[in-house]
Amino acid sequence: MNDERRREIDRFFDVYRTLQKKYNLRLHTLFTADSGLIEIWEHRARRRHICKIELPDEIMCYKMATKQLEYYEKQKKEELYVSTDRNLPLLRAVGDGRA
Repeated sequence: MNDERRREIDRFFDVYRTLQKKYNLRLHTLFTADSGLIEIWEHRARRRHICKIELPDEIMCYKMATKQLEYYEKQKKEELYVSTDRNLPLLRAVGDGRA
């Protein structure tokens, strides 16, 4: 159990630290004997919540938060791809209804 816990926490922080520098992320965690909380948000001009995980199991909190960060990274990469694609107008890419 302890090895799994350590592995999940390490995996979470590997993903988080990489994205933290790139997207200016902030982290808040709170764990008690019977509950856990992980909140991550993007800190720019305004805060933007990336995820809020509240579960009774610490290991599951870290697993879910890691999955949310991986999904966030995927979405950011797709945004970058769409906004830099010269062949596809940005308005059409975000769905303005034009064919």
